[in-house]
Amino acid sequence: MRVAQSSDIQSLDPWTASDDATITVLRQVYEGLVDLEPGGLRVVPKLADSWTTSADGRTWTFRLHPGVKFHDGTALDAQSVARNFARATAFARFDLATLVTSVAATDAQTVVFTLTVQYAPFLATLASGSFGIVNPACFAQGPAWSMSASRCAQGTGSFVFETGA
Repeated sequence: MRVAQSSDIQSLDPWTASDDATITVLRQVYEGLVDLEPGGLRVVPKLADSWTTSADGRTWTFRLHPGVKFHDGTALDAQSVARNFARATAFARFDLATLVTSVAATDAQTVVFTLTVQYAPFLATLASGSFGIVNPACFAQGPAWSMSASRCAQGTGSFVFETGA
């Protein structure tokens, strides 16, 4: 499918995208742990089938949907999710380093976030299009991976990004 927009996308990296045109396209390529229900504000599962939070609200445990693969056929696992969030702590835009103490893959399908403080909107925050999970093979290529010429937009979404006229 080809889509015409009022402007070009600025990056293939959902974590650095800040304009509507880019985020709209990348939400089709990458998926997050959770999403908002269509037309509503209720948080629903996406890559995570389920989640729990500790009594103190500081530990969030997500169980990933089994069998999900990135566009190149690589399996999505908890380590991939943890690597995305570890990479993002360097982005001042999210200020994750002050909120998230750690993100750990406790097994292949379970990822645990430990927060510095209880943060009620944490789950809704994860539903943002900016938190789409990227195949770590892309960002392992270095900073240039997110340029459209690299063609390394590997997510788990319904659409695969391709350049061309």
